[in-house]
Amino acid sequence: MTNLFAESAGIKLTHIRYKGMAPTVVDPIGGQTDMLIASAPSILQHVKNGKVRALAVTSSTRSSVAPDLPSLEQSGYKNSAVNIWWGIMASPGTPQPIVDSSMPRSTASCERRR
Repeated sequence: MTNLFAESAGIKLTHIRYKGMAPTVVDPIGGQTDMLIASAPSILQHVKNGKVRALAVTSSTRSSVAPDLPSLEQSGYKNSAVNIWWGIMASPGTPQPIVDSSMPRSTASCERRR
């Protein structure tokens, strides 16, 4: 996503590898990095409390999670839309009855959040 945005914007960015989202989010809040492209769940609380400023979403249209933010495409960065998906996973040895009973609850939880 970062490379796609940089190409669309005509800028060069330096990719910094982190071990997990927590340290990735902390650095722009503390001023150690200039920008971050992150999933809404990992950064939205910091946007709401003013620790970081959200500029756009990466989907092709505005997001229901942050309807005031334009998409990158709406902001003029053509061919930069990316829709992120999240997987629901379990350990390989998880018994099938647990998987079968978990999926309806997981799906219902996701639907309630829409």
